[in-house]
Parts: sequence; structure tokens; C-alpha cells
Amino acid sequence: MSESQIPVRQEDEIQPVLPDYGVFLRTPADGHDWIHPADRSVIDGLIPSERVFCRTRFEDGYYHFRYGDIRFRLRPCLWLPVVSEGIDIGDQVETIGVGLKVELLVSEVIGMYYSMRERRIEYRLAAHPVSERLYTADQLRLLSDKQELHPSDTFVRIPEIGADDDGEPLHLAPDQEPDHGTDE
Repeated sequence: MSESQIPVRQEDEIQPVLPDYGVFLRTPADGHDWIHPADRSVIDGLIPSERVFCRTRFEDGYYHFRYGDIRFRLRPCLWLPVVSEGIDIGDQVETIGVGLKVELLVSEVIGMYYSMRERRIEYRLAAHPVSERLYTADQLRLLSDKQELHPSDTFVRIPEIGADDDGEPLHLAPDQEPDHGTDE
């Protein structure tokens, strides 16, 4: 196949499935052109790091990222994708005791970090006082159900107001007044 016959993909054809997760272990580009001008101060101290960021959408040439309450925008750049384990910053979790190694507690996830050595996400919890200990997903149980709701396959006919099941108009008896919830 000659070079002229190789199909060229347009930039808008290559779109990742969002949201997705990843880390910036190194600064992805020189200069600041890859950072949205309004977000340059937000990026200082965040990138490069082992923090696991969530990429939520692509709009106006920038990907939108979040890390807890922190939000920023970056142009498409190189990062290391990380597989989500279903736990995110802000989620309520409980620790699962493994022998006597892990104390049992219920807490909130306040940080997500990628361990290059373990090749997995580690989570920081908001224990009192804030613990320096990091937990893995197999040591945590998510307390909030994040299942997506699917459309129901059960159809229920809702009767029209003012008609009976046969479609005939309903009439009130002369001595009946509609109850409007007022007591006198």
C-alpha cells in the first residue's frame, strides 16, 4: 500500500470513551500552550504528580479534568491511562479488615494516587486525624451504590385525569366537593 493510499484519520474521529482516568507522571509538553490560560495557576503543583485525574469531557479544543473539587482544562496531551476501579474522590467507603493489618473504619476518599511499583490506584481516606496510610480497592467497600439506572421494560398505563378506565368522563356527585387540602 503506498503512502497516498493510507487512510488519514481526522482528529475528531479519535475520541476516548469519557470519563476516563489517568496520571501525568511527567510534564506532558514544554511551555504552557497545552494548559488553558485561565487554569495555569491551578496546574502548578498538580502536574507532574502521581494523582489520578478524571477526564470528563472534550469541549472547545480542551479536555476537562477533575480531581475532587479541583477543575482544569488541558489540550490533548500525553498521559498514562489508568483503569478505574469504581471508587472516586468524595465516595464514602469502609475498610475491609485483612487480619489485623487494617483498622475498620468508615470514611471518605480524599485522594487517589497511582503507584508505579504496584501498578494500581491507592486511596487516601479522611480518617481523624488524616491518615498518611493509603488503601487499595481490595481493602475498601464502596458504601454508595453507583449503578446506572436502565430504562424500565414494564409499561404502566397512566389513566387520564378526569376519565375512567374506559375513557368516559368522570362526574362528581352534587354533594361532593373536591378536597383541596384545606381544613376549616
